[in-house]
Amino acid sequence: MQETGQNLKYTIKSRINKMPGTPRSNSYKICAELGISFSTLNNWMNLVIGDKFSIPVEDFYRIAAQLKCTPDELFTSRDLINNG
Repeated sequence: MQETGQNLKYTIKSRINKMPGTPRSNSYKICAELGISFSTLNNWMNLVIGDKFSIPVEDFYRIAAQLKCTPDELFTSRDLINNG
């Protein structure tokens, strides 16, 4: 699943946009659950393929749980799973 018009590393943004409610309120709820700032989540949502930075593993699993998906489903490309 490719993000619309972007080469985002993760599908977090599109999954938040598809949730009931507003994307901003959904983002703040996730931040509260994870104990992270909105700017941190925003940075993670906007990472592009090729960025060296990755979401810490524990937070990555917690985001997947919040978005009711598997960690693998958070990647925009199967190549990222295989070549990390």
